Amino acid sequence: MEQIQARDLPRVVSSKITTDAELRIGQDLLEKMSRWMREIEIPIAFQVEKLVRNGLVDPVKMYKLRGKIEDIVSVQRRTKAERILVLFAESLVKLDELSEETAEEIVIGDDDRDINIKPQGKKRKRPDSPIVLPDSDDSDQDDDVILPPLFRPSTRTSTALSSHELSTTELRTLLDHAVTRSVSFAQLYSSASSTTLARQLTITPSGFALTGPLLEDSNSILRRYAKPENFIRVAVREEDGSLLGRGSEKIVDGRFKRLFREGFELGGRKWHFLAWAASSLKSGQAFFLCPFEDDDGVMVTPQRIHQDIGDFTGTETARNPAKYFARISQAFTSSKPSITLKPDQIIRIDDLVSPEGSLFSDGVGLISPSLAKEVVAALGMVSTSTRKLPNCFQVRLGGAKVSLSSHSFSTVLS
Repeated sequence: MEQIQARDLPRVVSSKITTDAELRIGQDLLEKMSRWMREIEIPIAFQVEKLVRNGLVDPVKMYKLRGKIEDIVSVQRRTKAERILVLFAESLVKLDELSEETAEEIVIGDDDRDINIKPQGKKRKRPDSPIVLPDSDDSDQDDDVILPPLFRPSTRTSTALSSHELSTTELRTLLDHAVTRSVSFAQLYSSASSTTLARQLTITPSGFALTGPLLEDSNSILRRYAKPENFIRVAVREEDGSLLGRGSEKIVDGRFKRLFREGFELGGRKWHFLAWAASSLKSGQAFFLCPFEDDDGVMVTPQRIHQDIGDFTGTETARNPAKYFARISQAFTSSKPSITLKPDQIIRIDDLVSPEGSLFSDGVGLISPSLAKEVVAALGMVSTSTRKLPNCFQVRLGGAKVSLSSHSFSTVLS
């Protein structure tokens, strides 16, 4: 003590340190979260992962909500439970992003306090809402990447309460509000069978951000395997949500290349690179797959899906990776379901070639008038005095996308 005083150091003050059994973020908690998400279905696990990855609920509070979420799944069933979690996330986003002319008031109550938040600003349509539909009918046009709140500048004032400041009790209260609100979305979700509830992951140099589910047009692969929750659209972006530009080679090599080669874990499951749609490379998007068993007990993996699309063994396509994936990608472009052909309904005919060797019919085939009428009927198209039935169709067949015309069908075959 004398030495301390001689050196003019602060006097020693005793302090008592206590420990408690409160849950803390650490490897043990993360392993518990991973085991829990493996036990629940993918759509629910995706929403849990989204709440954590997007910074809406920290892992400690999320794990404390486990019992509440499992009760909701048990009582409401999976589809409605997913809808409830989407609305729950929306409520938290509204706390973090208060636009400038909103008249809506959010009220959260618990035993200790009541919180009244009256956001200011214009109410905006949330891009993560499950009612978003594609604006374009172009089958080759992928939907724009929906950027989660992580990538958009916050307009929240310093006096507003943010989502991470809510207690576990208040989060349970918001979940109860989401259960009540979910009834109004029931009709919308019931219409999703004609399209697809798609989920999206955005990967940046430093993290993941999740959005969805969103309603969008499906493709032949999603319809064939009827497990859309096992497919996810992955977008590669800069931290601000922009596309990767020149000078990003180090980021690609150090961050993204490994994820595409080795896959990643999400929702307690491993996801592997599958393919991209024909027009998605320019927007930095691709499909990943979580392997699953089909009705026959056979594992559906990226390799199996590629084999089912087409066998290119011994061809130049098989030796050229760019050409190979260009063929595979044809099956992943958005399309509307019509009819399925049997092998005996397909006739192989020779291409039309000029004396000089020019190929006139490359990528163009024929369709019989009777089959064309079946396709039109399956698509729900009705002819009127001002609207004639189409006589040209674009179809997917294996690893090819071709156009079919009914104009000269009888002439060519006669």
